[in-house]
Amino acid sequence: MKIASRINNLGTETAFAVSAQARKWAAKGNKVYPFHLGDINLSTPQNIIEAANRYIVDGKNGYCPSEGILPLREAMADDVGGKRGGTYSPENVSIQPGGKPTIGKFIQAVMNPGDEVLYPNPGYPIYESQIEYHGGTAVSYKYDETDTGFEIDIAKLRSSISDKTVALIYNNYNNPISAESSREEMETIAPPFFSLLIIFAHSCIKKNGALTLVLIILLNNSGDVLKIVPLSVDAALFTKISIFPNFLSIS
Repeated sequence: MKIASRINNLGTETAFAVSAQARKWAAKGNKVYPFHLGDINLSTPQNIIEAANRYIVDGKNGYCPSEGILPLREAMADDVGGKRGGTYSPENVSIQPGGKPTIGKFIQAVMNPGDEVLYPNPGYPIYESQIEYHGGTAVSYKYDETDTGFEIDIAKLRSSISDKTVALIYNNYNNPISAESSREEMETIAPPFFSLLIIFAHSCIKKNGALTLVLIILLNNSGDVLKIVPLSVDAALFTKISIFPNFLSIS
């Protein structure tokens, strides 16, 4: 059987190789602290267990709408809209099963073969993998270490913009280095990209290290929000959502 040549462009994530080694080590009776993947060994909260069991008993365990069940989309639209001072309807919200397929969908939606997409490095490995897999050119921008953490190399970012650039992938807090943009940095990044279609990825980490929320926000070239896609949701754990011009900050 002939395999499609684009498979050669599909990257991988070394965390899974480390995960396999960790499982073998744990199987020998050794203690493993699983910092290599986002799926850390925290017990499922009791209220979630009870809710899942209740839904199964009530027969709500079949296929659901591909965009997510209406009550959840209504809750997300109200929560995000209320805290951002905007008005969103369930039609603006799509619930997705995870980060990788959603990143792939957005890249396919905004990038044609031969286009360039800016992505952070260090960063989530799937950004580069999906850009290259779908025929684009992955152009990295970097972070510089400072006395207080890390900051984006703005000069490098600006110099990487070309007439082939169609999107910026921006991750704040950054995975894996946890770099957080200041307001000044956000406002510096924003102007060069108002003429571009932007994929805006934003994640928030709970105090115990577990993922609270990842949003991908799709903007048009005027900075208007076209779509909000929550990848992982625990709305009860939000601490604050505040709006900078055309950008969402979560803390």
